[in-house]
Amino acid sequence: DAPDRLRRPRSMGVTLPRKAQAILAGVLGPLALMVAWTGAQVAGAIESDVAALVETSATEVLAHRILMFRLKQDDASKAVVIDPTSMEFVRKKIAAYDAGVSALAELETFALDPDALALVAELRAIERDKLIPIDSRVLEDLLSGNTAAANHTYFSEYEPARQDQEALIGQLIAHTSASEAAAR
Repeated sequence: DAPDRLRRPRSMGVTLPRKAQAILAGVLGPLALMVAWTGAQVAGAIESDVAALVETSATEVLAHRILMFRLKQDDASKAVVIDPTSMEFVRKKIAAYDAGVSALAELETFALDPDALALVAELRAIERDKLIPIDSRVLEDLLSGNTAAANHTYFSEYEPARQDQEALIGQLIAHTSASEAAAR
């Protein structure tokens, strides 16, 4: 009897019959699958929430960049009206305009809601229908030496249209900020 006890490994005094082991495996197996499935679902939801937050953050940053380029373009426009011979300000104005157009196009690539897309369309319409034609008249007056007419056109027509566009950019920033807050 003593040699049998020495040969058998001790199992801490607890042994489960095969039937109990099968029952536990039957219960724990599906439970483990449920835990794994739930973990995958939670991870997917977190990933999509993070993606939405990143996208709304990017749209807000782009809206701020559009405003920054609009203000840079405006500063350069005023400098050109003051000193039409300075090509440096003309280059800065063109660079700011191109960067603003690029940021606006980048903003449109995001899956924006219809309200934000409507604001972007209005921004483009003001640029196309008001600012560019008025700016062309100002430049033509400057090139022909008629600085008084250029100043008058700039401050009486261009500036109000630019302020309208800036107000729309402010609405776009507010909209994207609200979207970001909702995504959190």
